[in-house]
Amino acid sequence: MKNLVVLIFLISTVSFGQNSGFGQAPSLGVAPGVPASFRFPNNFYDTNRVAPNGRTNTLIVRRRNAMVEIVNSPFLEDEYQEGETTIHGKPGFKAKMRYNAGKDVIEFIDEDHTAKELLRRPYITAKFDGKEYVILKYKVVHKNIEKLGYFNPLNKGVAQLLLMPKKKLELTGYSFQERRSGVYKDVSVHFIKLGDKPAVNINLSTSNIFKLLDPTYENVLKYFVSENSLNLRKKEDVIRLLQYYNTLASKNTPQEQMRS
Repeated sequence: MKNLVVLIFLISTVSFGQNSGFGQAPSLGVAPGVPASFRFPNNFYDTNRVAPNGRTNTLIVRRRNAMVEIVNSPFLEDEYQEGETTIHGKPGFKAKMRYNAGKDVIEFIDEDHTAKELLRRPYITAKFDGKEYVILKYKVVHKNIEKLGYFNPLNKGVAQLLLMPKKKLELTGYSFQERRSGVYKDVSVHFIKLGDKPAVNINLSTSNIFKLLDPTYENVLKYFVSENSLNLRKKEDVIRLLQYYNTLASKNTPQEQMRS
């Protein structure tokens, strides 16, 4: 009889453990104008098992059987910021958000105060902390492949300067079993996107930028750079040049007419 009671207790415990795990997240509703087929949760986020307000300034993690102390954060900003999404060009939902630059994902807090990861799709964009996050195609030149990733557009138009916000974990120490330390280093890079072409990584300089732009406008663009004393190693000056380039490209006029 005693064995039977113990067996019943164990079965009940196992059943509770299975049913009390991470289940389907509650629906957050539908934004005005968004079709019912786009309802939460399955279409817009993936489950992310992290503490919604957990600090990440000091983490202790296991990496290949060694203890690693991470002394800073993979996030651009540790605190969640008020943000909003756009889905298929229509208003989506509002929530507190932050960007994980080490993982290339946007995290948000749902109505149940649970941290989620926004689904990484080109038709879903987000705005928070004064930045817009869009999924775009980019070219990995040395591998001759194309990938998708988050970018912050820095200007509008046919020619765009983009920032890919990114952090990389660098470890120090060499002992296999001993405690090691790590730091997330900012390795954000710039890209230029022309029309519908995949974005291309670029080190900001005059020669690199002119290699990507239409050579039809080269002389007039160089004159614009000279007249305005632009330094094309600075993103602000590159943005000014691209904005001017976009006005020329939109006119689609011969170079002789653009000079007049």
